[in-house]
Parts: sequence; structure tokens; C-alpha cells
Amino acid sequence: MRKSVPEFGYRRLLQSPQVRRPFVATALGRLSYGMLSLALLLTVAGASSYSTAGAALGVFAITTLTMPAKSRLVDRFGQPRVLPALSVVLATALILLALAAEQPSTRGWTFVVLAAIAGLAAPPLGPSMRAVWAELIGQPDQRQRAYALDGLVEELAYALGPLAVTGVIAVTGASTSIIATALLNLGATLGLATAPVVRRLHAATATRRPRARQSVLRIPGLLMLIAVTAAIGFGTGPLTVAVAARISEFGRPQLAGVLLAVLSVSSAVGGLLWGRSQHRRRRSVQLQALAVVLAAGSALAAVAPSAFWLAGALAVIGIASSPALIVAFLGSDQLSPSHHRTEATTWISTGNNGGVALGSTLAGVLIDLNGATTVFVCGAATLCAVALALSGRQRSLNGSEADRTVEAAQS
Repeated sequence: MRKSVPEFGYRRLLQSPQVRRPFVATALGRLSYGMLSLALLLTVAGASSYSTAGAALGVFAITTLTMPAKSRLVDRFGQPRVLPALSVVLATALILLALAAEQPSTRGWTFVVLAAIAGLAAPPLGPSMRAVWAELIGQPDQRQRAYALDGLVEELAYALGPLAVTGVIAVTGASTSIIATALLNLGATLGLATAPVVRRLHAATATRRPRARQSVLRIPGLLMLIAVTAAIGFGTGPLTVAVAARISEFGRPQLAGVLLAVLSVSSAVGGLLWGRSQHRRRRSVQLQALAVVLAAGSALAAVAPSAFWLAGALAVIGIASSPALIVAFLGSDQLSPSHHRTEATTWISTGNNGGVALGSTLAGVLIDLNGATTVFVCGAATLCAVALALSGRQRSLNGSEADRTVEAAQS
């Protein structure tokens, strides 16, 4: 299928009929994921205990690490086939969990098992939408704008999700919030999978899917790109924990939410500004520069003498956070042929999330040992190491060989 979305700004992007439906559907699906954690926690805690709720959340988080495998199925069999099937299983598991929560005799392990099934079945909506962007938009400068908007919507979904759960619970109850989450995910997934443009793209790309499929991790340069995003996640992931600890050291713990809001807003602004700009340097150079900015922000946070200066340091970090992921996703597109794109972008997200999880875990230990400043210093050191590593990996990350593979696959 020919790339058919013309040059645009953010407003014109959303005015395109072929983009609007899958974009809105994916946004609603992301909202359901933003709702799910709190809805699951409150439902299970109310029906059983917080220890059971924590176990259910933990199992759900672990099972969502299967997202690359599900994305591989999407690449192989197409979004119209795979996404609805996954969402039906997810919705069924969540509705059964909500019904089980209404029965006093339900054992705790029931909630854990149903949460595991839900995690295993959670459809990869974000990666699927990025695959749609990659097929519709040919020019990298235009595609980075789409990814910037995509990232903004994802951040908003995870900010608004808990508020939506709170509203539903205030009117009805915790179990209803789980059912609402399940139905929202199912409706959004069906809206994406049945969109005319998605069906056309499925038919067009079916002819490019080879029978013998190599592992996406063997694509030249992609594993290095995943490692870079994981390291960036490791360096910036502990910020939530470190900021809360540092602001408590200043004696103003009530400002933790404000500082994290500064980080979120600056990240959104940074993504939108990056998306509107034209970047002619290689992606490896862009990532290197962004890693330097992130390292500088972390170093400033380490020496910040007050909450005001800490807010400024977090703004510096936020400005570069979203652009780093945008560049990584664009690099993944450049390195990967179309029949691998959903899985490839999922690995980028998985690597980043894994780095965040590991960094956050170690941050708690470092704070107990030496205080929050140590976390910022370690983050800055990690990000400096990323910048240094990228200086010697420009060829592997810029797709010199992979571009020919992509062109051959799409010809």
C-alpha cells in the first residue's frame, strides 16, 4: 500500500479520516490500561486483602512482558485477526474477576490466576498503532510528529486513567470499574482492528511476510538500540522514587506531586517540540545528544540546593525524555522491515520499561544506604555511559544495511 498521508501539522494529522479512527481507538485502549492498575488494586483489595492485590498486580505486570511475543503474532497474522482475540480473552478474565470479587467465598489465588490471564492476553495496542503510522507516513520528519502526538496521548491516558476509576467507583463500586475497563478495552481494540485503513494495510503487507521468519533481535543494530533505550530507562526510571526522597530531605514532602508534574509536563512539551522540528543528523547522534541532556539534568538534580532548583533540573530531564523514545521508535522503523515493525517497537518499549523497573528497584536500596543524591549521580553516570557508547556505534544504529533490507522487503 502506498504511503498516503500528506505533509501535515498536528491538527491536520487528526483531521485525516484514515488516521482519526485508529488513533482515537488506540487512545481509548490506552486509557483502559491507565485505569487497569488502580481498578485491579482496589477491587482485589476490597474483596480479599492488599497482599493478594499486590500479588495480582505483580503477576499482571510480569505477564505483560509477553508483549513482544504477542506483537510477533500481530506481525505474522495481522491486527484484524490477533487483536480482537486477545482483547476478548482479556475482557473475559477481567469480568470474571469482577464477578468473583462479589462472592465472599472466592479464594485469593483466583484473583491472581485471572490477573495472570489478563496480562497474558493484553493486546499490544500502542505498538500496533505505531505500525500503522509507519505504513501510512513515509517521511521520517512527518512520522516523528505522529510519534510525538502518540506519546502525548499515552501520557495523558495514564494520567487520566486513575481519575476515571475514581469517578466510576464514586458512582458505583470497585468491581464496576474493572468491568468498565474490560469493555473499554474490548471496544477500543475492535475499533482499531476493524478500521478500514488497518484492514487495507493488513492486505497490503500480507504479501511481504516471508514464510521463514528470522528473530527480530537478529536485525542488525536493533539489539543495540534496545540496549540503549533500556539504559536510558535505567538512568531516568528511578526519578519518581528519588524525587520523593529528595524533597523529603528538603523537609517539603508535600511538593513531591508538583515536582513530578513538572517532569510530566516538560516531557510532553519536549515531545511536541521535537516532533515539530526537523532533524538532519543521524539517529545515533540525536540519541547521543539527548543522553547528554538527560545526564546534565540528573547531575543538576544531584546538586540542587532547593526544591526550586530541583524542579528546574527535572524540567531539563523531561524535555529530553520523550524525544529519546521518539528517536528510538524511528530508529526501530528504519532498521526493521514492515513485517517486523510491531514486534520491533514493542521491544523498544519493553527494554525501556525493563530499565525503569530495574532502576527503580535499585533506587530504593541506594536511598536507604546513601540518600537520594546517590540515585541522581548514578543516573547521570549511566546516561554519560550511554552517550559514550553511542559515539562508537553510529553505523550499526543508522541502518545502512538494514535500509536495503527494508527497501527490498517493501518493493
